[in-house]
This record gives sequence, structure tokens and C-alpha cells, in this order.
Amino acid sequence: MKTSRAIRAAMIVAASAAATAQLPVAWKNWQYSAPIDAGATDAARYVSLVLPVGVMTHAARGLGDLRVIDDQGKEVPYALTARLGGRATDQRAATLLEPSVVAGQYSQAMFDLGKGTRVHNVIKIDIDGQDEFMTWVEAAVGDDHEHWRVVRERAPIYRLAQPAEAHTTIEYPESVSRYLRVRILDGSRPYHIAGGRVIHEVVTEAERVPAGVTLTASPAAGATSVWTADAPPLPISEARFATDQNAFYRPVSLEASDDGEHWVYAASGEIYRTVEHGQPREALSVQFPEREAAHWRVTVHNRNDAPLGGMTVELWTTPRRVILRQEPGRTYQLLYGNSRVGAPQYDLVRLIDPGSVASASAATLGAEIANSGYANPAPWTEQHQSVMWIALALAVIVIGGLAVRTLRGPASEKASGR
Repeated sequence: MKTSRAIRAAMIVAASAAATAQLPVAWKNWQYSAPIDAGATDAARYVSLVLPVGVMTHAARGLGDLRVIDDQGKEVPYALTARLGGRATDQRAATLLEPSVVAGQYSQAMFDLGKGTRVHNVIKIDIDGQDEFMTWVEAAVGDDHEHWRVVRERAPIYRLAQPAEAHTTIEYPESVSRYLRVRILDGSRPYHIAGGRVIHEVVTEAERVPAGVTLTASPAAGATSVWTADAPPLPISEARFATDQNAFYRPVSLEASDDGEHWVYAASGEIYRTVEHGQPREALSVQFPEREAAHWRVTVHNRNDAPLGGMTVELWTTPRRVILRQEPGRTYQLLYGNSRVGAPQYDLVRLIDPGSVASASAATLGAEIANSGYANPAPWTEQHQSVMWIALALAVIVIGGLAVRTLRGPASEKASGR
């Protein structure tokens, strides 16, 4: 029994030692460190380390306080990268032809992209005279005015008054056909297609991981379903949705706030699940440029439909990668948690080529270790604000007392007839 207790005590001591360790004096102003496991190497090479979400929440905003040191305590240059993805667009000349309406069936327009048409895959149409709508569009291509090939059977478009949002962009497979036809598949009223911009868009997918943010659904759900969340300082760039409903189409909006009271627009889009050409088709995410905020609000616009069944929402972030040059026989640590330093400037950022980044060997980060010798770099006045406020209050009392005595002196002398 005594032996088992001794073993347990030894394990607790070992765990405590692993959770805290003292960094070299030169790095005493960093709160946290974590060992980098890059494996053994016989020759110098580049290694790539994906920063866990936990590091991004404890590090300074913008990650300017990240430092890498080796087993001798020397600073090691690194490059900070992220696979953000993006969209490259190239507009095509397009002439609007023959807008028309077939009563009770559809409204349509054709576009002529001219001879020697270059590849295209997106059109954004301009619709006049409609305050609000939510409907579907068919896109077809052809080499003449009579023979058409449908390339997108049902693409969603909408315009909302509250909130003021619109989406009239139709994506379809790449084509080099000269003519493009769009049909708004709502025969209940005519739509005036006033024009359109045809483009070729190349999308590079971003790397994303769950941000670990808990979203709470509002108890009442009617025309809208709303989720809110308090978020760590992470750059959010996507919202993903899940639902067990088979067929639906809902606009979505995202808002951000720093204080939980004043909200600003962050993104909008649509989620849907339908069937095209006999095949299921769905879109269950909204992607947008990165944004950091302390609070997030996600709204699904149900309008007159019932809320989607079993709906959940998750926010995603693009992880950052640390690229460093590993030397044989050396070990490394990542340091973070010092808001008083600026981002480092290394030649490596300008010298490393994209091929080396892409081929870098994978490294992993060990458990976070608190710096037992941590020295807060903030000025004494910032660290002891309560003491400063007390001193200020005492100073005000003393000065006030002296002022009262000064004023009473002449008044007392006058009253005594002096």
C-alpha cells in the first residue's frame, strides 16, 4: 500500500514538473512554452508546425509574440504561413440579348460572349424592380441560339429587405461556349434581367479547422433562428451548418461584435439541400474573409417556414504554420504569451521559397508548459492599478483637506476681527 502511494506521489510530482518549467533568463517575459517534436535528422531541413488553437488563444493578437529557441536558448528564425485560399477572377465581355418572360413559367435572358470565347464559369445577374425574392435559376450554354445544354439546373438567388442582403451569382461548370442563357424559375411574376457580369473564377481552397467556439441557440425561433457565441481571439473565416432536414433553402447572415451590444455585418450567404439532374446537391457552409471578434451572431432566415430540424452551427478558423530550419542534433521550443513585444523580422521570410514550404517535414507541438520564472513585462503601474487608484484617492483627500484649511484661515481671521 505504501509503495503504491509513493508511486502515485512520484507521478504527481512528475506531472507538476512537466506542467511548469523555467525558461532561460533572456526569455523570462514569456508565459508559455511547448516543445517542438520534429524527429531526428542527419541533415539540415525545413519543418512545418501547425499551431494548435490553444496556442492561438494564449498568444498575443496577431501572433507577434511567437518565438522559437533551441536547446541552447538561442533565438531561431521562422516563417509564419497560412493556407488562406482565395478567389481569382477574370471578367469576360458579354452582351445582353433578348430578355423575355414566359408567363406562368419563367423569365430569361441570353448573353453573347463573342467569337473566340475564353473559359467562363460564373455569372452575376442584375435584376431590376424587385424588392424581395427567393427563387432558383437555371443556367445553360450553347454555340448558337437554338441548341442549349443545361449546366446548372437549380442555382439559388435571393434579395432580402431586412436585413438588406442579396445574392444573384450563379456558378456553373467551366465552359467555352459563346452563348449563355439564364432562366429565373419563378412563373408567379415577371423578373427584369437588366444585365450581367460573366467571369472566370478560380477558387483555391483554404485549410480550416474547428475554432472550438460554443454557439448557443436562442430559445425562440420563428422568422429567424439565431445562435450567439463568445469567441477567443481567433481569425474566423467560415460557418458550417448541419441539419437532418432533407430539402430546404435558407439565407444566412453573420455579425461580429467586440462588446456584445454593437453588431456589424461580417458575411452572408445561403445554405440549401436539393436535387439537380437527379443527384443530391447541397451547400452547408458560408465562407468569408478572416475576422477576429469577441462575439459572433449567426442568423438563419426562415421567413414563413418552420426552423430547420436538428440544426447545429460551427465556426472554423485557418490554422497558422511555423516553418523553421532544423539542424541535426538540436531541439526546439515554441514560446508565446508576451503582449509587450512586436513581431520579429527575419531574413528567412524573404529567402524561403514556396517549394521548401510545401515540402517541409511535419512537426508536432507538445504539451503547453507554464514558465515558472515568468516576469510580467508590463510597467509596475499597470500591474498594480488598484494601488494607484488608492494613492490617487488619498491624494485627492489630502489636497481637498489642505484647500479647506486654506479657505477657512482668512474667514476665521475676519470673524475674530484681526
